[in-house]
Amino acid sequence: MKDTKKGRFISSGFAQLDELAGGFSEGELTVIGGRPGIGKTSLILSMILSHIINHVPVGIYSLELTKEALTDRIISVKTKIPLHSLRVVN
Repeated sequence: MKDTKKGRFISSGFAQLDELAGGFSEGELTVIGGRPGIGKTSLILSMILSHIINHVPVGIYSLELTKEALTDRIISVKTKIPLHSLRVVN
């Protein structure tokens, strides 16, 4: 998080996205929307992991996924193991 002329700037963790969207502002609600299957959850989880590494408190609310499904996706993003490979039982 850093100060800018417009107030507190919170990086998304993606430099190009910050350039295009201006990052996030403290106290604002940001909604990520799009068609199914285009990677919204993966994007958000990558942003969250970036903040966790930098000791920035985060929260996520999903009306679609259970906490177990979110945990599986976090493991997939962090380990770079495809989600379907984590779910395969041998």
